[in-house]
Amino acid sequence: MTPAARASELDKGRKTRADWHGRSPEVLIVGGDRLLREMVDGMLQQEGFAPMTVGNGVEAFAVLRAGFPARVILVDLTMLATNESWRFIRARQADPVIAFIPVVGITGPWHDARNAFGAHAVFARPLDRDRLVACLHDLCAPRSSRPGD
Repeated sequence: MTPAARASELDKGRKTRADWHGRSPEVLIVGGDRLLREMVDGMLQQEGFAPMTVGNGVEAFAVLRAGFPARVILVDLTMLATNESWRFIRARQADPVIAFIPVVGITGPWHDARNAFGAHAVFARPLDRDRLVACLHDLCAPRSSRPGD
């Protein structure tokens, strides 16, 4: 299945492109672990976010290029074993359309990759819900209301 077809499939039944705009804050969850994606998706919905989940970097690019207005990209860094996270992060940094979107990583307790790819934050599992939600709210806040802006 092509990335565009997958993006179309992901969108069916969730939101139309027009619905994406105006609902906020939007968070794109990228990860190969379906259970982790579902858990984080449910948690963020409970906290008032409008998340979308995809299984890999190719799907993430397809959704972003289709117009999903992500304010933050949450990346499962355990995909590092297959280099999927690194490929996505490097390609994101080189793409002027999406390079400005902040990235937050989720990883195992043994790994801190923050400095390796310039993430705004990295959270080890088990996730500290309050800290993750506070971080995402801060990153999703309009620039004029962010501390230091």
